[in-house]
Amino acid sequence: MKKLTAAVTQGDSEHLTQVLEKLSCVELCATPLADGGTAAPDDTSAEEARLGVFRLENTIKKLTAYRTDKPGLFPLPERLSYSELFEPDEWFNRAVESAEEADRLLYRLAELKAEAARIESEISSLEPWHAYDLPLQLDSTRQTYVFFGTFPATSDLDDIEARLAQHIEGFHIERVAADTNAHYTVVFFHIDDDADILALLSQNGFVKLELSVYTGTAREASAKLERELENVRAEAESVKARLSELAAGLSDMKRACDIMRSKAARAEAKQRYAHTHETVILIGWVPERAAEKVRSELDKLVCAYSLDEPGPDDDPPTLLQNSKLFSPFETVIGMYSLPAYGTFDPTLIMSVFYFVIFGLMLGDFVYGLILSAGGFLALRFLHLGRGIKRLVALFAICGLSCMLSGVLFGGYLGDFPVVFAQNMLGIKIGSPALWFDPMGDPVKFLIVSLVVGFIHLIAGMCIKFYVLCVTGHPIAAIFDVGSWFIIYAGIGLYFVNSTVGLITAGTGALMLIVSQGRDDKNPVMKLLKGILSLYGFVNFVADLLSYSRIMALGMASAVIASVFNILSTLAGPSIIGYIIMVVILVVSNVINLAINLLGSFVHTSRLQYIEFFGKFFEDGGRPFAPLAPELEYSEITD
Repeated sequence: MKKLTAAVTQGDSEHLTQVLEKLSCVELCATPLADGGTAAPDDTSAEEARLGVFRLENTIKKLTAYRTDKPGLFPLPERLSYSELFEPDEWFNRAVESAEEADRLLYRLAELKAEAARIESEISSLEPWHAYDLPLQLDSTRQTYVFFGTFPATSDLDDIEARLAQHIEGFHIERVAADTNAHYTVVFFHIDDDADILALLSQNGFVKLELSVYTGTAREASAKLERELENVRAEAESVKARLSELAAGLSDMKRACDIMRSKAARAEAKQRYAHTHETVILIGWVPERAAEKVRSELDKLVCAYSLDEPGPDDDPPTLLQNSKLFSPFETVIGMYSLPAYGTFDPTLIMSVFYFVIFGLMLGDFVYGLILSAGGFLALRFLHLGRGIKRLVALFAICGLSCMLSGVLFGGYLGDFPVVFAQNMLGIKIGSPALWFDPMGDPVKFLIVSLVVGFIHLIAGMCIKFYVLCVTGHPIAAIFDVGSWFIIYAGIGLYFVNSTVGLITAGTGALMLIVSQGRDDKNPVMKLLKGILSLYGFVNFVADLLSYSRIMALGMASAVIASVFNILSTLAGPSIIGYIIMVVILVVSNVINLAINLLGSFVHTSRLQYIEFFGKFFEDGGRPFAPLAPELEYSEITD
């Protein structure tokens, strides 16, 4: 990274910000204030733009449901030029106005839906009262009152009337309708009994309904509500039609949303600037490989700038730089933690081991072919986000490893060729494995897994040795790491010449004993720490045994596939048998691939994070976040 410090006049600050956004390779930092400097003036444009983005994004999502042309799962991006990004044409204002209209209509549509639901509920509640032929608003006369209400369906109305008659003389209960939920009744009573009858009715489960708000009979009120419902539905359909018309402009709304999003990013970037009366000062980070491009653009402006090396108190961001073949594996590192700035980038070496281990765990030619062919086709023909694109590329590359392992170990949908030949063709064939069949020789597969693990761990130690040397700690490299190399070499030589092996391993152990307490002044503690350091061999063995999961995952997918292969061919060589075989094979292998693809990804990553990175990795890197157009729906065409 290069540290960029630049100063321009107040009038040129907006243009400079646009230039930096177009370059998309400068991360802006909060600029400290010098004497006489001031913070960025109060500016609410960023907040306003973000609020506008939120509203427009919400409208776009809701309006998408009213499109007449349904987009695909991975729609092509909209086209947007830098001139439109910085100075949008009239279409931008029209798109925003259309979105505002759509927002109002969506709100109105929600109101209409609520209104329709209310009317439908009222119509439903009036339906049991259609047999009542008096006006509902007639709830009293000069001498009587009328209560509308319900009794529970289990109630005995004759028994209720008898109990009420013990307390009140002038009343009548008329049952209008009944269903499984309730008895719908009208209670007529003398005006003098108003205070007592409601309490007595309630004691018997009566629930009073306010139907006097309706005009006319229940049928007339329902008919009126039906007409209101028709009007509400008609207006809703009109609103939906207009929303469909507005949905035709979603393309412009999406581009407008990206313009507002990028405008917000520029406004937020300018809040990091420092100001004097006449100038604007900014500080940022530029990748060294992009420094010349930045110089070329800044030289075109009336701008004073410098590009310097990071100082001891600076905190540069981390940007991993790898070739296209290895850059997808940066996703794996990013999920763990970026290496601290200036430390070793393990992407290239890690990707080789990741490729091999992933293939051993999911060692099937057909599965690998699906991953690689599907992945490369998706990268070629689908518009994917940057993160998804890297992950798809990772699986596509690892699919090649699965294909290679499938050839070596005979994995073709598990042992399908063998099972198919035996159960469907009536012949016996051997495993098509070019090397050996893990199902028939799992011990050999375990040995292969542990050998790969041993090489992986030693590679991590080699990186540690290298890092210590280049950072000026050769003594630590020789004694902290080199001693273990000598011990492991001695163990290996023991099986060739036991005497030489013991001497070599003993030399390495002695180096550890005399060196691991070198920072302690107490001679007893020096010796004790040296002896205790030999326990590292136990840790190494424990780490090595973790690689047995390679065999476990590889065998798991093969065994599951083998079981389904047997099930798929049980019906025998008939037309029905072949149909059943195809159906079971497709369903079972899709499930098997999905489960073991996830397992292989997780456990291969775990071996990198725990066993490999633990030997040398220095985390804490801060991801490089340059000022760039924030595009969700669009791509820049110039």
